[in-house]
Amino acid sequence: MATLEEINKKLLETESSNQNTNIEELNKILAEENKEEDFVSAEEAGIKISPLELLSKDADKDLVDQIKEKNKDIKKELPKPGSLEEVNAGIKIMEGSILDGGTLEPDIEEIIEKEGYYSWENFSENLIKRTFVGAARDTLQGSIDFTNYIGNKFFDERPFENVKLPKIAEPTYFGGSFSRDITGFAIPFLGITKAANSLNLITKIPKATTKAGAITQFVSKNAVIGGLAEQFAFSPYETRLSNLVESFPTIANPITEYLQATDQDSEDKARFKMAIEGGLIGIPLDFLLSFIGRGKVKNLKTEKIKNNDDAVKNFNNKRKKLAENIEEATTIKPKSLEGDLDLNSFDRLDDVSEKIISQKTAKKIEGFFEDVLKGGKVKRNPNIRISDQIYDVMTTPRLIKETDFNKLLTKHKLTADELLDFFRSGARTSAQNLNRLSQLSKAYGKFLKDGKVSKNLVDELNAQGIDATDLLNGTMKELDGVRKAAMVGRWSTAMRNFISQTGRVGIDVLNQSFQYGADQLWQKLSGKTLARSANPVTAMQGFLNIFRQISPLRHKKVKTDVNKILASLPKEYDRLFLRYSSDVLNANINAGGINKLKKFSPLNVAKKSADLLNFLNKFQEFIVRRAVFLSSLDAIVRNNKSIYGGRTLAEIVNNPNLINRLRKQDIAAAVDHGLELTYAATPEKGIGKAFVEFVNKIPFTLSLAIPFPRFLVNSLKFLYEYSPLPTFVGGVRTVADIPLAAISFTTEGTFTKSFFKKLKNGETSGMVKSLVGWGLFGTAMQIRDSKIAGEKWNELKVGNKRIDIFPYNPLAAYLFVADFVDRWQDGRLGTITGTTKDFAKVFLGTRGGSGLFLVDQLLESIATTDSNKGFKVINELVGQIASQYFTPFKTYMGFLDAADGNIKAAKDTKTSNLDNAKINPLYSIENNLKSIFNPAELPDRTSVTHAVLSEDGTKYVARPIKGEGTNIFGVEIPSTVFTEFTGVTIRQEKNSAEKELDILNFRYNEIFRSTGIPVLDRAFKNVFAPKIHLGLSALVDSTGYKSLDINMKRLVIKEFIKGARKETMQELQGDASLVPYLMEYSFSKVPKDQMKIIHDAIGKDYLNNLIKEFQK
Repeated sequence: MATLEEINKKLLETESSNQNTNIEELNKILAEENKEEDFVSAEEAGIKISPLELLSKDADKDLVDQIKEKNKDIKKELPKPGSLEEVNAGIKIMEGSILDGGTLEPDIEEIIEKEGYYSWENFSENLIKRTFVGAARDTLQGSIDFTNYIGNKFFDERPFENVKLPKIAEPTYFGGSFSRDITGFAIPFLGITKAANSLNLITKIPKATTKAGAITQFVSKNAVIGGLAEQFAFSPYETRLSNLVESFPTIANPITEYLQATDQDSEDKARFKMAIEGGLIGIPLDFLLSFIGRGKVKNLKTEKIKNNDDAVKNFNNKRKKLAENIEEATTIKPKSLEGDLDLNSFDRLDDVSEKIISQKTAKKIEGFFEDVLKGGKVKRNPNIRISDQIYDVMTTPRLIKETDFNKLLTKHKLTADELLDFFRSGARTSAQNLNRLSQLSKAYGKFLKDGKVSKNLVDELNAQGIDATDLLNGTMKELDGVRKAAMVGRWSTAMRNFISQTGRVGIDVLNQSFQYGADQLWQKLSGKTLARSANPVTAMQGFLNIFRQISPLRHKKVKTDVNKILASLPKEYDRLFLRYSSDVLNANINAGGINKLKKFSPLNVAKKSADLLNFLNKFQEFIVRRAVFLSSLDAIVRNNKSIYGGRTLAEIVNNPNLINRLRKQDIAAAVDHGLELTYAATPEKGIGKAFVEFVNKIPFTLSLAIPFPRFLVNSLKFLYEYSPLPTFVGGVRTVADIPLAAISFTTEGTFTKSFFKKLKNGETSGMVKSLVGWGLFGTAMQIRDSKIAGEKWNELKVGNKRIDIFPYNPLAAYLFVADFVDRWQDGRLGTITGTTKDFAKVFLGTRGGSGLFLVDQLLESIATTDSNKGFKVINELVGQIASQYFTPFKTYMGFLDAADGNIKAAKDTKTSNLDNAKINPLYSIENNLKSIFNPAELPDRTSVTHAVLSEDGTKYVARPIKGEGTNIFGVEIPSTVFTEFTGVTIRQEKNSAEKELDILNFRYNEIFRSTGIPVLDRAFKNVFAPKIHLGLSALVDSTGYKSLDINMKRLVIKEFIKGARKETMQELQGDASLVPYLMEYSFSKVPKDQMKIIHDAIGKDYLNNLIKEFQK
């Protein structure tokens, strides 16, 4: 094995040899070229060429050839050599060369002279490559640079800093350059416009009612989109359209002179100018595209029914009245009746009609249907037409997936067309979107004939408001689904979800109480009577029924009642129980019990196993949903005396003759309420719907960071409705109505008109929810100002313990906002980047704390300074994904630790730089699995700010991080047992320094940044933590420090940390056992281009293998 001295010697010999060879060749060539009168040598031009940058002979030859070609074009009258800047500005001898980052471009004039102007060579080079390929390259490079800009602005990180695409020269004619710039701009412009339209960000804006308003709306919309598109289309310092205009004196102007790209601008200023230019381009471009689009349809005429025809209006009025009746009874508007019938779609119901069915065929269909009901464990409801129930059953995704319709058709000697006649008949009275029944019928007919679920069928079912997306789940989606199920499989997660959901139901009881008071006040002031009346009594009964179900007998009774109500409505049953934890598919859903494993496969076994391990999570969520469903339906029944004769739900359910009379729309409204209060409602339209579909579209992509998008959308909706925000938004919109009314030449504003209309009709639910939100926010402010508030927003003091409430989202968000307001008032917000990350973790986080570890670890990996950062992020991401499949076992391994009396600390699963020299996640997977099943083989994760005495009592070392247990009635409860059974995490005791760091909102990366080498990080913490624990604690406890203001305190602590870091590194450098790791750290900081030279000289893996041997 070679020594370090031998390696250094070899490097010096290689460098010297290369230098001598390259210098001789280069000087010889330069001497020959200097004979020409019009040649200026590099030395005369003040340009220094380092032979170290050129190691291969081919590279020398390419450079020399390029210099020769460049020198031929230099004019004879050259400026006299002056300073380096003057010479470079005058002749730019290296511009476009390989030293300047360019490539050798073909000479267009030579191509034209040799091949002809109309030759394929000129066409492909000038038009295809330089115009259109160049436009694509500019857009891609612009997108990369904009990503780096955003990353640097908000996350202090440029993820693609070293990615520079090869430059493509500009076309040699004006039309080519113009087309290149416009094409490059149009790509992101059209993409952003389409994305905005698909997410309803633009189309949701009410259309202006006046010509002036329409023009203003058109200009502002396209100016914003154009300004954003420009950021993706061009790099800030590369030429763009303004530069092209300025290159022609006849059309040059002061505006483009200011907007053109110049390397004298800061990046912020350059991008500001780009935004202006993009806005100016976007307005006429969209006008042109709109003009072309209108021209295509100018002469089309249709005779179809319009939305404003009397028949459609009458139908929509009936739907609206029905929805209002249900809303009056429960304060919840059923999603199945949202919106009006829209006939503005491409389909026409011109081939769907009821046909006369023969008695013989009807009997066959009855037999067929009985088998379908039996297989799906669905009850026949005699109060529903058989055709309607056939449609309902045959469009239930679970039954589509589980039922062999071809086999049943053969058994009953039915054709697909005969069955479709019945299907159409039921569809005409049950479907939501009557205008698309033709397409649904065709798609379903194809399914009956070939037995394959097509994307077309799924799209048509979705168009009817049926969530059929999961019908097309492939293997990768199902694997991702198993991962999500495993993520919430711990008992502690189930308990946290239960606390969050019961808290949400409690808030609903409070809302119903305030709503009841608001209704009574409105009736007294208006002299009218509301058909709807909030019922806080039934809401409270629902809340209490959650806890009553702890009794097995009570749980069985509630479960039986719900199953009886939903027995004939499989779609509603599936909506209520299809998913748990908002987004996890229930693999064992069946109205009659647990499904058997129909087909053995490793994937099916994994799905059933994940469901089995989630027994506690499913139990807690479904008892909440059942309780809310029954109380909501009871409220509807009590408020519809004309329909249900003044009976209660209990009386109806216990009477076999009455239970089938429960209306489907009433049941659907109760299901909506149950899903809403458990954050599991599927968004029916708008941004929420698009967001959920987008996240779930491609498995193992966005779902890694946002595994539960339904929960996220529902929690954000709840936080907005139950907050002061609607009050502020209403105030802003009221003020905005003044200029809007002036522009439209009316005396009515958009918001104020609708507001007073709602108030006139007694619709006060939005105001009541916002009022409750004010109360919740005020309560949170009181808590943060009380003695039980911890130093951090997510900590509550209970005795001498600190409880972490972060996992109890979204309820914990109120405390975060209250703490944010307190810190903002006191000047303790800290860094903008840190505050932004906190907002993201609170409002975009996941439920029950699941998934946050993955995000935290990725952020920590990205923050490291090692050279293998990219590979490391990928490898450790794969390792963490693999471990997520085994998350439920953490519960049981924790119980085993408690039984042994050995509560282990959290384990350090980080891998070293050397393990991440390439994409190879095996080390990370192994470490992550060890942390669950064999943690003794891994080192402890340690604190960077808290120290304890070492085991031999001779020195202070960093404290291992682990949860704290508690004492209940004199019995010590280990942390693992206490957390799994209650969901509560007790934090370790803090020293004075840690308390002060939290009070002043210091971020972790302001105190410590990983080196990317786990051994070195742990050694650093062992030296650094005692300095904080002892030294900084003594400082913050001193009288002088306490007399300082907040800004001075932050400055003093920053200086202390800076000095402690320096002392720590000095101590580590004196530790002989750390020499190999310090070598690794030093090499990780060597620039990539220099490291490439070393690798070329001694081999790519030589150093890594050598350091590994030293470390062993």
